[in-house]
Amino acid sequence: MHTTPNTKTQKAKTKTPDFVRVCHRCGGSGRVPCQFCSGTGYVTTRKDRLGMPIKERCTACFGNRLERCYTCGGSGRLHQF
Repeated sequence: MHTTPNTKTQKAKTKTPDFVRVCHRCGGSGRVPCQFCSGTGYVTTRKDRLGMPIKERCTACFGNRLERCYTCGGSGRLHQF
């Protein structure tokens, strides 16, 4: 005798990604150059009395020159469903 499984007793399946690929923006590192300072770590805020630019540490990346990749969220991988 063939019985069919009861749908109430079956566990709900969670959707898992079919495959994972490397992020195209960061190349898998999870970090990209800062957009605010263009990856230099410093920004020009004003000029001194001689007209020379004064560079201060970037407030977006705190001088690290890199920030988390917004495409993959810093994981370096993209999940394809």
